[in-house]
Amino acid sequence: TTGVGYSGEVTAMTLLAQWPEDFVHIEVMSHIREGQLPRVVQRIRQKPGNTVMACTLIKEDLRREAAELAAAHGIPFIDLFGPVIDCFARVLGMQPTQEYSSYERSDQNYFSFCRAVEYALEHDDGANPSGWVHADVVILGLSRVGKSPLSVYMSTLGLKVANYPLCPGVELPDELSKVDRRRVFGLLVDAEVLVQYRRARSKRLGTVAKGYDDASTIYEEIEQVKEILKKKRFTAVDATGMSVASISSKIMRYLAERFGELNLDDPFKPVKKYTSISAELDELA
Repeated sequence: TTGVGYSGEVTAMTLLAQWPEDFVHIEVMSHIREGQLPRVVQRIRQKPGNTVMACTLIKEDLRREAAELAAAHGIPFIDLFGPVIDCFARVLGMQPTQEYSSYERSDQNYFSFCRAVEYALEHDDGANPSGWVHADVVILGLSRVGKSPLSVYMSTLGLKVANYPLCPGVELPDELSKVDRRRVFGLLVDAEVLVQYRRARSKRLGTVAKGYDDASTIYEEIEQVKEILKKKRFTAVDATGMSVASISSKIMRYLAERFGELNLDDPFKPVKKYTSISAELDELA
């Protein structure tokens, strides 16, 4: 690949998942430039066992050279980008730029994506509240409403997401007052469902705090959370029965309405304005 190799690696892993019992080693050879392919192919030839060469090269001459070298050495070859680029060129009626610079920009976006994921992990479950001022989203909620999975999922979309566990009777951290309230969302789940979640966790752990999975206590906690969200004018999001992707779509619609175009460093979603097929389907339902 002429980039970091993410798209090729993900494509290979996705397809190889069809053979779950077989172990296949994937090696990424990134930032390939003119004159380097003969050495790359020679290195591939030295690999033990059966080897397949797949490429995500953007330049036509490099793709052609790679195919010819692989054929000359009897190496099975897959051009992942070529057919797609050719199809786009026909449909759009123009040739691609074939510039490395577009890959370099994608590389930068990829590292920004990594930083978003790192941010979510570093600010999970109330950790490092001093960094909340840099968050795109802060998620609040009681135990077992799904704060952490949602934070990590949204971070893969390029958003810096922090989350904090609400505990009725415990004052909110001062750092939260420094965050734009339009970026703060409180997750709510129906009491009956939350009781089931907590009892399942209690059974798994064997022991929990008194009242943790008690229905009357949970009802009271939810009412207190609703009061907190109303008082602080934070946005309440009913997550009952919703997938992480659907909850994310709902929150991102709020962000799009409030802040217009989302300035996300997302290498996998090159759009200027937030769009979501999940959101559109939700509206049609």
